[in-house]
Amino acid sequence: MMKITNGLDTTSLENVDISVNFKNEAGNAIRATSDPNDTTASFLIRVNTMDGINDVSGNGSVAPATIAEIHWLIIPAPGAGGTVPTGKLYYVGATLNYSVGGKAETVEVTPDFLFDANSPGIYSLALATPPNAPHLPPIQFISDRTVNEGEEENFQGL
Repeated sequence: MMKITNGLDTTSLENVDISVNFKNEAGNAIRATSDPNDTTASFLIRVNTMDGINDVSGNGSVAPATIAEIHWLIIPAPGAGGTVPTGKLYYVGATLNYSVGGKAETVEVTPDFLFDANSPGIYSLALATPPNAPHLPPIQFISDRTVNEGEEENFQGL
């Protein structure tokens, strides 16, 4: 989940574009996809819900003095947990691009982590914009992980 707070009273945040980034324990980028037929990616990701924003791929906007909230569904690919029982550590962050008053801004969102312990699961992460992001007041960094055995079959064909 990401919350974007527009602290401006009269100006919208325009051209909102969010890229969710995945890295392995060593900090190397890994592939995630929204294509359920792509078997080369380590994670399937898609926007699950959006409130206060209608797009996060470059055409979205956040109205003045409002908060947008975006939730992604993240499902690990088979084998993403590795071969050891403790699984693998991954970091999930984001790059937030937007414009305000015609000026482009970029914010690197602090990564959260998830631990794929070789069990089917669906993950919920809270990504927090850093406290010094322009127009975006500090957001509390929260992380929770939800794993439901077998539930990933309910999301075939995302």
